[in-house]
Parts: sequence; C-alpha cells; structure tokens
Amino acid sequence: MIPNGCDLEMFEPDPTARAQVNSWQSMLGDGPLVVFTGTIGRANGLGYLVGVAAHMKAVAPDARFVVVGEGADRGRVEEQARMAGVLGSSMFFVGHVPKPVAAKWILASDVIVCLFTGPRVVWKDAVQNKFFDALAAGKPTASNFEGFQSVVARDADIGIIMDPKSPDQGAQQLFSLIRNHAWIAGVSQRSGKLATQRFSRDQLASELSEVLRSVN
Repeated sequence: MIPNGCDLEMFEPDPTARAQVNSWQSMLGDGPLVVFTGTIGRANGLGYLVGVAAHMKAVAPDARFVVVGEGADRGRVEEQARMAGVLGSSMFFVGHVPKPVAAKWILASDVIVCLFTGPRVVWKDAVQNKFFDALAAGKPTASNFEGFQSVVARDADIGIIMDPKSPDQGAQQLFSLIRNHAWIAGVSQRSGKLATQRFSRDQLASELSEVLRSVN
C-alpha cells in the first residue's frame, strides 16, 4: 500500500553543498558531477558506469563520476576503472559515508545514476533509495534499466533511460543531458511536485493512517 518515500527535510536546497565536499574539490573541478550512491554489488553492475566514464572522458573531459558507498564488488570495479584509465582522473570512489554526508554529495551533483544488471525480474519493480533521494533533492536521474522508478522519472520528464547494452551509447545520452542546462534547471520544479504530491513521507504516513483506520 505504501511505497518508498522522500525525506524532503534532509534534501532541502543547499547552494553550499559542493563546497562541503571540498576535500575532493581539486580533483572534481567545476565540471558536471555525476554521482552514484549505495551498494557496490554485482546486481548494480557498476562496470557499466566505468564504460560510460571512459567514453565521457573523450567527449566531456571536465565531467566527473563519484561513487559513494561500499560493497563486495568495489575492488573489481576499481580495477576496471584503472584499466580504463579513469580511476583517479575522472572517476573516484569515496567509500562508505554517513547518510547526511551522502546527502551532501547528492545535493552537490548534477545527475544521479541508478544502475542494475541481470534478468528483468531483478529490476522491473525496482524502487531504489537513491532514486527517491534524487527526487527529494530535485536532481535528474540517469538509469540503465526500464523498471518502475525509471519509467516514473521518464514520464515525469526528470530522468533518462540509457541504453543498457551499450555504455558508449549511454554516455552519449548522458552527455546530451548534462549539456541541456535549461532542462536540468526545470527538473527541480518537476521533481518537487512529484516528491511532495506522490512520495512525501508525510503524505505517505497520512495514507498509511487512513489504511489502518479503514480496517478497524
């Protein structure tokens, strides 16, 4: 009855967010910032993001990719990034951080990446926390699977679905997104409307209350 929701208070607009991750600033620069937050597991398929970052390095050398989180696949993905020539230059691994720090990374980002790999049954009904965090923060999403949240984002014009079979094509789609400044500027308003009217935790709590009252 009640889906995942948005923590709107944690993701209130903060123009200083990028400055608050300033320990990385010398490496991040001022270019587009693409962020992945969460578990680095086999099902997440971050090797896809490595491929995207490698292609983007040629067409948008100022773009930076940051992975915030830990997981069993981190070592393998970092090695892929090293072999692709992006580790430490355009792709960085921050590791596990407290939720408020992860929130700052999301607020500092230009795009949040949502990834899955594997058979359709794994991702068709996916509702990842990072999607709802992006929604609360007013950030566009770039997914590589056509699951529930990806379709919600696409239909609300707040996200894109990258080609899951081709990181190069996905990079081209992402490149078009990050260069469309007018579209990105409008995402915040559209995300805010969706977050408050459909996925706000206060709204969901009210709906839960009504459900519980109806069965008394």
